[in-house]
Amino acid sequence: LASHLYSDLATQASQRLLATAPGSYQAHQLNAEVLEIQGKPGEAADEYRKVLSLRPNLPGIHYHLGELMLAGAGGASSVDEARKEFEEELKIDPQSAPSEYELGEMARQARQWDEAIGRFHRATDIDPNFVDALIGLGKSLVSAGRTREAVAPLERAVHLQPGNPNAHYQLSFAYRRLGRDQEAARELAAYKETHEKQQSSSLRIRKGIQGNIAQPQTETPPD
Repeated sequence: LASHLYSDLATQASQRLLATAPGSYQAHQLNAEVLEIQGKPGEAADEYRKVLSLRPNLPGIHYHLGELMLAGAGGASSVDEARKEFEEELKIDPQSAPSEYELGEMARQARQWDEAIGRFHRATDIDPNFVDALIGLGKSLVSAGRTREAVAPLERAVHLQPGNPNAHYQLSFAYRRLGRDQEAARELAAYKETHEKQQSSSLRIRKGIQGNIAQPQTETPPD
């Protein structure tokens, strides 16, 4: 009910905005967000670029463009284009933890451990509760052979999000590398439990959204 209520309010506000200020940067940003939800990254990127033409230093827009490049809006050069957008975002907003995180992930996937560690460190310095960045930092430290240093950020990730399966799995892996087998087994068991709960929860949410919650028809319909 809350989901439908807020969706209706958002629709009404959007219609008022488009009617009163169709050429505003806010209208283009709204269009971009809608197109993004609809799975149209190329068209969404065009709208975000219109926002930048009106407000070149608006925080968050280059970050969104970077995300769209990673989604394929940049074609064959998507990763390079995304990197440029995240770097541009940091010029406008040096406190953009998500941009640091994405650049860290790119470096990690390229096996550039020192850069990845530096990026993830900066992301967690900006936002100490950024769980994905803590996990990325832990994974990069393990890959760089600095497993003992990886334990602290991974333990913090588990503390912040005890229901996060990936945090438990990565901490289990780090413990195993250090020969802490009992703790590794505990975290592996937590990973399996949280993973099953996550899958079950996702299934229930999907069924609820799709309306697949009706009871089967019987001879006497349920009340």
